[in-house]
Amino acid sequence: MSLQTIPAIYESGVFKPLQPIKLHNHQKIRLIVETEEDFSSFLTPEEILSLANKRAIKLRQNPREVVVKQHQELIKALQAEAVSKGVEIDDYPDGD
Repeated sequence: MSLQTIPAIYESGVFKPLQPIKLHNHQKIRLIVETEEDFSSFLTPEEILSLANKRAIKLRQNPREVVVKQHQELIKALQAEAVSKGVEIDDYPDGD
């Protein structure tokens, strides 16, 4: 038994791989589905900077410092999630 991670799209009741896979025709497999975030709902860089600027004015801080701090907090959260999932993070950015 081997384990492969294969990106795919679910369309009209069928999983369609986004890369070639080495399986025999009619070979039975076990499928575990992990959905990805819909990144189209995330804020644009311009929206992020606008919100950071508004928050910086409210806090009387430099907008860049607010963005850097939030970026560092996000990187730490991502690193913690990676560790919890057993992902190697030796070359993971530290947010500095």
